[in-house]
Amino acid sequence: MPLQADSTRPGLWSNPEWDPRHPGTFAVIIGVSQYEHLAGDDRSYGLGQLYVSALTAYTFFSWLKANYRHPDLPLAKVWLLLSPTDAESGLMADHPQTGFLRPTFSTCNDAIGEWFATMQGLDSTVCERSRAIFFFSGHGLEVTQDKQILLPSDY
Repeated sequence: MPLQADSTRPGLWSNPEWDPRHPGTFAVIIGVSQYEHLAGDDRSYGLGQLYVSALTAYTFFSWLKANYRHPDLPLAKVWLLLSPTDAESGLMADHPQTGFLRPTFSTCNDAIGEWFATMQGLDSTVCERSRAIFFFSGHGLEVTQDKQILLPSDY
């Protein structure tokens, strides 16, 4: 798949061969291992740093980029947000450090909003036939049994 980093928009990957008049696959991939404020203490609800979440998200992105094939729904756009530990960064050495954004609340909000707006902006029949993927690896909290939240890197 000819997915390429967008030089004007860090974190956005696009397929220049995808035709917006045809359905496609659109993904938001977020992996958070390194949190700015979580120390594993009581103030952090016992939550600390993670060791494979960003790498897991990066591996999923790499699989999509290299191996995802659907004859009618090509990969069109991917928003990639990662907060790797130093050890994970070493394992992702083949990935340019400019190919993703840090998944803060603001950048996650922007990426998800752009993902939604991009699909909503498609012709209605194209939109109905397109595919949306949301992938998150990182900490989350259960507020109530029917309400959970995913934690961005600046939580």
